[in-house]
Amino acid sequence: MYTIHAITHNKWDNSLKPIISIKSGDIIEVETKEASDNQITPSSTAEDLKKLDFNLIHPLTGPIEVEGAEPGDALKVEFLEFKDMGWGWTAVIPGFGFLAQDTYTTPVDLAGPALKIWKSENGFSIAKFGEVSVKVRNFPFPGVIGTALPYPGEWSTIPPRENGGNMDIKHLTVGSVLSVSAEMLYFTISEGYIEEKSI
Repeated sequence: MYTIHAITHNKWDNSLKPIISIKSGDIIEVETKEASDNQITPSSTAEDLKKLDFNLIHPLTGPIEVEGAEPGDALKVEFLEFKDMGWGWTAVIPGFGFLAQDTYTTPVDLAGPALKIWKSENGFSIAKFGEVSVKVRNFPFPGVIGTALPYPGEWSTIPPRENGGNMDIKHLTVGSVLSVSAEMLYFTISEGYIEEKSI
């Protein structure tokens, strides 16, 4: 088994050289950074959200070359295990996300930045909201995963595309399989999620 440490880039770019080459069927262990590329830490506050550099968002570990892969092939990835780093975060970032322009569904008290740090242990994540402790079961999955785009240049990771990308599919948990069609079979993976639910 290969272990690939968090050697990262922050854009889809097919001119990047692979950090490792693997064969079809190989089992690899991939270490990723958290979504902000370490701009948010366990000691961060909501004020830190105002300083976020969105050019650093989604640090991608890779690229990983699949030997013998040719343009038009599909890459199939099976997720065998996830390990979190013991903490995570949830944020409301003004002007960003699906509710950015929706004044009807965004509460007034969330008009400014909000940040909650969660502690993860024994399969659960816990955070304090005033006097109330909230505990949710962890269902880890990768937020960004995909292959290099066939187009030259650097491309943002934020919108999902034909190569995969920022899909946030909460069902990509242990035992699931993802197939991605691509012209360039250089594979990268980013940020993990511990839990994502509609409450």
